[in-house]
Amino acid sequence: MPRVPLDIAGNAYESSSKRVAAQECVNMFAKVAETTGALNPVSLFTSPGVTRVATLPTGAYRAHELLNDELYVVSGSAFYKIASDWTVTSLGAINGSGRCSISSNGETIAIQVPGGDGYWYDTSNGLQTITDATYQSFQAQTNGVRAVTTKDGYFVFVTERESFLSDLVTLNGGRGFPQLSFFTAEIKPDNNVTTATIRNELYVVGKDTIELFQNTGVGDSQPFQRIENATIDRGLAAQFTFIEHIDDFVFIGGGKQERVSIYRGTPGGSVKISTTGIDDVLSVFTELEISQAYAFSYQESGNFFCGFTIKDKTLIYDTTSSVLLQRPIWHTRESASSSSGQWRCANVVDVYAKNVVLDTEDGRVGVLSRETSTEYGEIIARRFSGQYLSNSGAALFINEIEAATDTGSLTVDGQTIKLEVSFDAGRTWSDYGSVSIGTLTTYDKRQIWRRIGRVPYQAVFRLSMDNTDATNIVQMFAEVQGGTKWL
Repeated sequence: MPRVPLDIAGNAYESSSKRVAAQECVNMFAKVAETTGALNPVSLFTSPGVTRVATLPTGAYRAHELLNDELYVVSGSAFYKIASDWTVTSLGAINGSGRCSISSNGETIAIQVPGGDGYWYDTSNGLQTITDATYQSFQAQTNGVRAVTTKDGYFVFVTERESFLSDLVTLNGGRGFPQLSFFTAEIKPDNNVTTATIRNELYVVGKDTIELFQNTGVGDSQPFQRIENATIDRGLAAQFTFIEHIDDFVFIGGGKQERVSIYRGTPGGSVKISTTGIDDVLSVFTELEISQAYAFSYQESGNFFCGFTIKDKTLIYDTTSSVLLQRPIWHTRESASSSSGQWRCANVVDVYAKNVVLDTEDGRVGVLSRETSTEYGEIIARRFSGQYLSNSGAALFINEIEAATDTGSLTVDGQTIKLEVSFDAGRTWSDYGSVSIGTLTTYDKRQIWRRIGRVPYQAVFRLSMDNTDATNIVQMFAEVQGGTKWL
């Protein structure tokens, strides 16, 4: 009987028609072998666990910034410093409860609650509410001040209609506001949503357009001028999804009269990175739910990732695997302890030579770690279903399925991997049982399921694990009769 390899290039791609595709990849990601002679070009690696290192006492994550290489976090109703030994120091109260915009000019941190209060912080003066009269005049505009970023020593704040500057960092740490220091993004009459500095360019991001500005050095109080012919005719649907990723940016948004998708910035433009399957996921959320989404970016195990959490879904774009495989590669993350099912990571910060994880639900602070496969002590459930196996519409007989796994080293006996098979496009699943991944002294255990039986049209296979030890899936095979063809 012929033995055929099954494609495990993990991807989260469930079509609106399940007979087209019913793929999922949860708490695992594709790892592309960047060498010849590898056992398989693409394997599935388990996502890292999270170990708690500190706790912030007043609630969930809202914002973070680095100052003098130290981590500062708005969490719940307060502002904290987290030192490299994980000591937590409370620095004062921050009003509101939602996410904040935050930025540092190297001496001062500016914190802006969208539509609410603004704050300064530096190590000499501590945390102070911004009371400057010029700032308050902009705060009086409809919906107040929305966001802040830093460019060339200035803080740049935006309201829905205007942008305005602080003093230069050389003047009192930038904690003042000159008069007449404002400008507008006016290619199209859309409201500003946020602002950011990426690739040393200032972005003013609106609901329908993204405009770029550069410091020309012309003008005493307002030196920023729009870069002509650099406007991007797509806008932002969720303020906290416009983030820097590698040397570009990503965001959830779209053009006028377009449904939202996920985009990555390019010089002078943007390219869609969400698949139609991801777009189908986005389409079930309301405009309000999309507006409350947030994004984060991190590097782990040599791969660059950016994540997007929308209500109960966390979608992870694997930039590295996407480049190597020349197609968008996504997976999803879930937390067993999350109240709504999404990954409870609110953001990942590269600091103190660690990937520090802040939390969506309480003040816990963790570190991404391959030394554990649990999340704050909770088992991480992992599952994967791949592409269809079909015989051009004719019946097919499967004698056995084999999954080649790798655990590195086992710490607990009795861990298993389960196989389920669906013959109706992922609507129902038949359980073919669990097999051992090995023992403490045995590493050559083969994971084989026999007598799968007759496939009337097509079959899709789902592997799932809730193991204490991380288990990578290196290969899968099917032993079949009747010939095969991939759809």
